[in-house]
Amino acid sequence: MFNAKSAEELPDELAWKAAYSNDPCCPAILSLLLNPGKITNEPLSEVHSIYQSAVRNSKLKWENKRIVLYEPIANSTNTIRLTIVPLELRKHVFTSFHVNPIGGHFSLYYTLHQIRLRFHWANMYTYLKRNIDDCAACVLRNGGTRASSELLYSFPLSAPFMAVHADAWVPGKTESFDGFTGLMIVVDHMTGFAAIEPIKEMNSSSFARSVYVILLRYGLSHTVITDPDSKFKGQFKEAFATLKIHHHLSARGHHDAILVERFNRFLNAGLRVFNNDRESNRVFVKGAQTLTNACNSCPVIGTDLSWSLPTVGSEFHFPTAKFPTTSPVKKRNYSRIISQIYYSKVEKCTCC
Repeated sequence: MFNAKSAEELPDELAWKAAYSNDPCCPAILSLLLNPGKITNEPLSEVHSIYQSAVRNSKLKWENKRIVLYEPIANSTNTIRLTIVPLELRKHVFTSFHVNPIGGHFSLYYTLHQIRLRFHWANMYTYLKRNIDDCAACVLRNGGTRASSELLYSFPLSAPFMAVHADAWVPGKTESFDGFTGLMIVVDHMTGFAAIEPIKEMNSSSFARSVYVILLRYGLSHTVITDPDSKFKGQFKEAFATLKIHHHLSARGHHDAILVERFNRFLNAGLRVFNNDRESNRVFVKGAQTLTNACNSCPVIGTDLSWSLPTVGSEFHFPTAKFPTTSPVKKRNYSRIISQIYYSKVEKCTCC
């Protein structure tokens, strides 16, 4: 139910039963669901107005000791199965999908969509907004984040790399010493873990090979998300058709919904320094590999766990060389600096 997002102990059957009993609205709903003949105007008046129509139309059901709402999808005959959460367990759901490591203290819109695809309760938006406004970590992070740069959709995920974001990155007309002209960048939708593969030609076969190499390394994905306005749209379409992987285009005009764009801003800033130190742009592949490791070694915002841990099961370390001191605090603080750079407002690459 919580799709591996909770680091806390999940509520058991007794906790759910007690929470439903203590909720001001759920007992009235449950009474009508167990006795459909009582569904009349007077008993319905005790049910929250948001659920009255669902009770009349049999969209609310009692399944597996849970009150479940089957919400219709617009312009479709399908429905979404949502578990009604009683008042006492809402804080647990919020903690599981926002505060815990994989939740990553994302913004209101991202957190809302993550929870809204699985659960339902009255005034959910107001409840989540109030809790995020009171979250100390979010106050620090969201000061430099605009709502327009956040994701406006999500996917019901149960494991890393089930859905990934992909895009090609090209450093202008520069060619590396090994003949590479760009990078294929893949970012995991669930954890933000980034993976790159250098490419020599900008065609569908080269794209298919590079994406396949990355996915074989970390696990084949169900869905790959790309930017509909990308100049590589045609190549991606042919590549994923060859690989027989579902290809999803993000909303047109919302370029920043592609998580690769966040990584690109960090990559552009880091390569600017890396290439300048070596007085050559042809070392961009080595620089990108170093920066990718640095990014994946950064802690998830609000935690001391690196992005690599929930993705591949091990901590990545940066710098890769041994520190002059063995103090873990100094090393972690260095990674936090990298994390702050990643989330800061830096200039976008004009070629992406």
